[in-house]
Amino acid sequence: MMEYSVVDKGKDYIEVELSDKAVANALIPILQGMGVDAYSFGPHPLNPVYRLHIKGANPMKDLKKATDQLTKEWAAFKKGVVGKIPKK
Repeated sequence: MMEYSVVDKGKDYIEVELSDKAVANALIPILQGMGVDAYSFGPHPLNPVYRLHIKGANPMKDLKKATDQLTKEWAAFKKGVVGKIPKK
């Protein structure tokens, strides 16, 4: 199970720590497509977590919108590809 936490929050930014970089990598292009400054980084080689930094007028709202979009895209993928795998 992926672990996450909000590690830093300001008026125009939020930083979320994730145990899996795949989620951050999936959210970044969605956020950037919305015109939001977003990137991920690994804080330290000995700390196996990743941080997603989001900067915008309302970063929490942007994150929610991006996660909703990712959920829709994942559901479409599941229905379109995984749903067509033949059952044995």
